[in-house]
Order: sequence, then C-alpha cells, then structure tokens
Amino acid sequence: MAHYRKHGSVVGAANALGVTRQTAGKHLAQAGLVTIRRMSAADIVVAQTAYEHGESAASIGRRLGFSTHTVLKAVKSECGATSTDTGT
Repeated sequence: MAHYRKHGSVVGAANALGVTRQTAGKHLAQAGLVTIRRMSAADIVVAQTAYEHGESAASIGRRLGFSTHTVLKAVKSECGATSTDTGT
C-alpha cells in the first residue's frame, strides 16, 4: 500500500514492485483499498489535445496512467477519432 500512496496509481505501484497492474490491484483490493480511477474531464482534455497534436494513445496512456484502450475510448467519445491507433 505504501507504493500506491507514493506513486498515486496502481500502475505506478506495479511498476515500482515489478508486477503487473492486475496483480498490484488484486493485492490492494485484498487490503481493502478501492483503486478504480476514471478519466476526469481534465484528463480527457489533456488526452484529446495530445492526440490531436499527434501523440499516440499508448504514449498518452502511459503518461496519464490509463490503458491505451481507455484513452482511445475517451478521445473517440469526445472528438470522433478512429480507434486504429495502437502506436507507441
């Protein structure tokens, strides 16, 4: 739980511990911590702007702590982008 607090996300804690996001999430859930995090309106604006400027969804996701799929879904719902981007 200390890594989650330090890094502020399941992905950050997982990276620090060298485990998958799913494994880190499972351990945090077993400890009673709710870890579901949705993209805020501000996250969506950041993602949309970066995507419109040519940054890949994968890169945006890594930077914001969301999966590529989540970023694409948010960007697509906001601006009608296609879901063919799986770049790096």
